[in-house]
Amino acid sequence: DLTRAAHSLKGGISIFHATSAYEAARKLEEIGMSGNLAAAPVTCATLSRELARLDAALQELLTRV
Repeated sequence: DLTRAAHSLKGGISIFHATSAYEAARKLEEIGMSGNLAAAPVTCATLSRELARLDAALQELLTRV
């Protein structure tokens, strides 16, 4: 379910200290817990954008190794 998935993502993101992505996952987790999913699409889009930024940063880091 949404709450569990967002919680798992939040945990994975936390090891990278990607604050914006972490906050988006945290907000999505809260949305899931509340049961009011009206804000979920916007928050999912934010999370997706932040995960893309994290992915780009990690890809760049890999080119330096």
